[in-house]
Amino acid sequence: MRRTSLRFTRIPLTLASSSRENSAMNAEHSPIPLSAAAVAALQMGNKIEALRIIRRESGADLKDALGAVNAYVARDPALQEILRSKSAGGRIIGWIVLILSVAAIVGYVLIDRTH
Repeated sequence: MRRTSLRFTRIPLTLASSSRENSAMNAEHSPIPLSAAAVAALQMGNKIEALRIIRRESGADLKDALGAVNAYVARDPALQEILRSKSAGGRIIGWIVLILSVAAIVGYVLIDRTH
């Protein structure tokens, strides 16, 4: 039998340390302009709808549309706060649903034991 040795080469990988750095890099170059409808969706806190609008209007792929949205948001602190508060509201609703679900299961188990 013949033995084959494998050689592994290290490939340097550079990652941005935070999403803020990514946003700052995207802010320098935003190839896709945002329409008034996309900006309105962002101002209502609906980032996903803004992405849909951009992709539909420009034909861009998801990565480019997300880069354009992140670049736009990086330049507008008020918009950052709107999106931050919107995502916090979604987490609160998630916790409420989880607590109510656990309470319903516990209630069902306790009622089932009494019968």
